[in-house]
Amino acid sequence: MHFTLEFAKFYSRYIIVLAKAHYSLGITYGALGKHLDKIREYRETIRIQPSLAGAHFKLGVAHAALERHQEAGEHYKQALKVDPGYPLTH
Repeated sequence: MHFTLEFAKFYSRYIIVLAKAHYSLGITYGALGKHLDKIREYRETIRIQPSLAGAHFKLGVAHAALERHQEAGEHYKQALKVDPGYPLTH
């Protein structure tokens, strides 16, 4: 039982670090103007940790940059659903 609890703690930290890594890559690709790569990284962030409102919002921004307004709106709404107080969506 002790091993299981320790593994669960490790895995929880690993998931957070992995999601942050993909999120950071999305920011980097965005700065480089690589919108498709940015979208891929934010999607992976959300797959790993769907409760990150910032990733949903930034994915919306990425879609908007490619004039995919419907997808952008869906991700903005998802950001609000995940975190109704998320500041950049108001």
